[in-house]
Amino acid sequence: MSTKYEELFNISYDGEGELIVNHSMDSQLVASSILALNSIYKEAFNEAQKIYRDKLDITLYLDANEASKGFEQGSLKWLLRLVGLQYETQTNITNVVYFKKVQQAIVTVIKLLKRLRFNDAVIKITQTKEGYALEIDEESVLLDEIEYAILSNENIRVGIAKLSEPLLKDGLETFELNSNSESSFTINKEEARNLFIKRSHKTILDEGEFEDVFYIETLSYNPEAKWKLISTTDKKKTISATIIDTHFLKRVSLNQEKFSKDDLLKARISYYAQKAKHTGKTVYTYSIIEILEHIPVSGDQGKLL
Repeated sequence: MSTKYEELFNISYDGEGELIVNHSMDSQLVASSILALNSIYKEAFNEAQKIYRDKLDITLYLDANEASKGFEQGSLKWLLRLVGLQYETQTNITNVVYFKKVQQAIVTVIKLLKRLRFNDAVIKITQTKEGYALEIDEESVLLDEIEYAILSNENIRVGIAKLSEPLLKDGLETFELNSNSESSFTINKEEARNLFIKRSHKTILDEGEFEDVFYIETLSYNPEAKWKLISTTDKKKTISATIIDTHFLKRVSLNQEKFSKDDLLKARISYYAQKAKHTGKTVYTYSIIEILEHIPVSGDQGKLL
């Protein structure tokens, strides 16, 4: 036994170009658009399965029935049917409310991507106690977990770009997805240019500063290179950090500081933790913002490497 959930999408591209007026469109663009929608919804529900820990089998069908007749002038339309199947042996979380929630989250993400400035190359999100905060138009927009997972999924962003690509052609003006629920959305030509931009993403999970005393494990004369340091308070804690203390770097360049392996550095460190997507690995970045004290291991110092 299984429970079925369905949603019917009416898809259309509209415009005043010669092809679209005659209900025609480059078949490669149509195929790319259908594949993009398939990717967007498949990836979004894959993210939902990881969050809700409840498997819902999702399939997107191209429907060719009586409801697909009746083209309006200057448009090309087709129907897609989203079907979700859930088996009774699974947890059936609140009757799979996330079948609708995922669709609504996709609409929210598209609206947010439309608002990004043309030159915003990085989507920066910060994890807070309330959720995930996206800085956009000098406003902090709070995302829930599924909205964040969808926004941080590069395959979904690529799918949205592919969906927008036909609108970059002359004669096509709008894309529209209509449904019987709150999952409808539109994209116009101006918005398409913004959605087609390839953007990277990073999520700041944590950031701050701390002080500690470290053994110097490896060091470098190159100011852009990272120093490997081992904490004296926790020998299991090893960090690789770039020194950005300009006064210290100046002393090094003037040969006023000389070091050996196992010398001690008391330093103030800034850090931030980030990941590239919701299910990605957390990566820590450290910077030495101030050298508070250099403690030689012996009086016989070797030269800085």
